[in-house]
Amino acid sequence: MASDLRLIQAYGISRGTARRAIAVLVDEGPLVVAPQCGTYVK
Repeated sequence: MASDLRLIQAYGISRGTARRAIAVLVDEGPLVVAPQCGTYVK
């Protein structure tokens, strides 16, 4: 997933932390995951 790689590089965090952050934002609503397309801001 490109979005987690960008977070890892930008903030120097682990892949697990980046994935958890994305998952929280998807659960809370500001992000949406489109299968085979990517993760987008609503």
